[in-house]
Amino acid sequence: IETIETQNPLAAPHAADRFTTRVPKLAWRMSWRLIGWWPGLITLALLACILIFIPVPDRARAVEIVAPLLIGIHAALLFAPDDEPALELLLAAPRPLIWLLIERLAVLFLLHLPIVIAGWLLLVINHPNLYFAVDPLRWIAPTILLTGVALYITQLNRRSSFGVLVVIAVYGPMLFGGDLLVTEYPFLWPVHLFLWPGFETPDLLITDALYLANRLIISLIGLGLLAVVLQRLRDTEKVLGI
Repeated sequence: IETIETQNPLAAPHAADRFTTRVPKLAWRMSWRLIGWWPGLITLALLACILIFIPVPDRARAVEIVAPLLIGIHAALLFAPDDEPALELLLAAPRPLIWLLIERLAVLFLLHLPIVIAGWLLLVINHPNLYFAVDPLRWIAPTILLTGVALYITQLNRRSSFGVLVVIAVYGPMLFGGDLLVTEYPFLWPVHLFLWPGFETPDLLITDALYLANRLIISLIGLGLLAVVLQRLRDTEKVLGI
């Protein structure tokens, strides 16, 4: 009995140490401090302006217009190796660098999603007859893709500015010219960020099935890019640009 009792105090710390190495402590407070509240305030202000001042048919697309752009831009600012102070110290820390990005992504969505969902619920309540215009898939899929694009381009070029520029370069033409692009080149319908069911060209009719396939493809592309970024963060040499 004495042998068991003397071994247990020694065994418990070893088990705790192994658990700690597998699941590092999260630094939520630091992530909140670095990200700040101002991006959420910008999202709130833009949504409020559209909901108040834009006429009803276009107002229904408020969340679809605001959420993908602002969340994508914010994602590009989360972590850029050349813009990150004390990068070498972060890499030397016992906690894997991948957790830093996961923390900041979680804070980003905790900051923006309550505002976006509140705006979406207001649209659903006030415009129940415009179901397709307020369909959550219309803003969820582009948001996932632009978040993945922002993170990937930022990691690839090592600066946030590149990620921001590419997000704007993808978002703008797709929002204002995506329909024309698919009209001219119908085979591009799977990657149109703002496709809607019922969209029709001389050679193509977007059915509900094609619309859902489009949303799935766009989301998978974004998640795939995010997976590539997380994998790159495991390679210290790539993070340092060696």
